[in-house]
Amino acid sequence: MRSRDMSVRLACVLAVLPTAAHAQVAAARADEPPHVGLGVKLAVGEAVANGLDNAWVARLEYDLLPVLAPPDGRPGPLTGFTMGAEYWRAGHGTWGIALPVQLVLGVRAAHVRVTGGLGADVLLVDQVHGDTGVGFYAPLACLSAGLDIHSVTVLADVRVTRRWQIGADDFTQWMFTLSVGYTKEGPPPKGGIK
Repeated sequence: MRSRDMSVRLACVLAVLPTAAHAQVAAARADEPPHVGLGVKLAVGEAVANGLDNAWVARLEYDLLPVLAPPDGRPGPLTGFTMGAEYWRAGHGTWGIALPVQLVLGVRAAHVRVTGGLGADVLLVDQVHGDTGVGFYAPLACLSAGLDIHSVTVLADVRVTRRWQIGADDFTQWMFTLSVGYTKEGPPPKGGIK
């Protein structure tokens, strides 16, 4: 009977040990200062919309990441804002520019970054079929995934924008890009930003 009680106690201790170790790791992480990042990336690719020729697109983006998992390989969150400037062009005088801004949420793990974002083209100007349109706060959504190695990123991005505007017909545009970027990262300065 005593050996059975000892076996049950040993099983309980063995079951609790991983939980206690996880709690210690979580407590150690809670004591660490948050990791932050400031990045820039250049994206190029293709834009597609019904009724238009396929276009090429280029985008310059800046990332402000107040929460960024450290680059030590442990999985962690990534949250922040992305803003930038975008230009697309198809044949026959069809083109557009936009200033996209979005909130991004994602995960960073061992050399991998995955994010999703929602936002808007704060300002856009499109010339399509001879009509020039201007739009404000056209909604967009995006999904990015790729490599994150030593502060350098190579990401594949897909996004959809509903380009609503004054002076021209609204349309939905899909963009498929590949970006290369760099993120300056580390703990925030002691005492905050001055």
